[in-house]
Amino acid sequence: FEHIEIQSLSKEKYLFFINQLELDEITNSLWQNILHSIEHLNTGQFSTIQNKSRYTSNIQGNITNVPFDLIDQGFHGIIHKLGNGNPKSTVTNDTIEIIASSVYHNGPSYNPKYVVDYSDTNSFWSDDIPDSWLCFDFINRKIKLSHYSIRSNDYQGVGWHHLQNWVIEGSNDFKNWDILDRKENNKSLNNRYISNSFKLEYAPDQFYRYIRLRQFKENSAGENH
Repeated sequence: FEHIEIQSLSKEKYLFFINQLELDEITNSLWQNILHSIEHLNTGQFSTIQNKSRYTSNIQGNITNVPFDLIDQGFHGIIHKLGNGNPKSTVTNDTIEIIASSVYHNGPSYNPKYVVDYSDTNSFWSDDIPDSWLCFDFINRKIKLSHYSIRSNDYQGVGWHHLQNWVIEGSNDFKNWDILDRKENNKSLNNRYISNSFKLEYAPDQFYRYIRLRQFKENSAGENH
């Protein structure tokens, strides 16, 4: 953590970093860095240039329509479009950022990046914590979602930690979230490596920078991964 340039973070990322920090991880050097960043935050100088540049395209940019299509179980949507046919490049090229409430045992095989690597059988897993979530940050874009697609993990079949209770949420400040869709006791993903696409139950005429999937009840194994 001592090598993180805290002042270069946006306010949203700064607050996320502080919320994830454990007390025993705070060294004297890190504490001084945090204090210095608070001074900049209070004087209104915190990441001003970064915030301006990240939102410019939202103010001045054009709207691109990406029609929903069931080809390849729906995985030819916004992420596919932004990656010019290579979805995982959206992460490596910093077109989007994918963050999560936690990563299972901090294991590299469970990294959030795997949710856009459709050719890899690795899957994102969170720790067994209630209300675990996965969030897409579109950085200098905002999107208006109509449909989304999910693929289950490739480990084992029915009952093996498959998603069944979730909400899709949108936000522009990472604090206030609108519910766009809600699925409870949905068994359509309860098997090994299967996909399904969903139309939003609630579809406000709103563009969002952040889209989040949050698991509000246990998965098919009775846990919160």
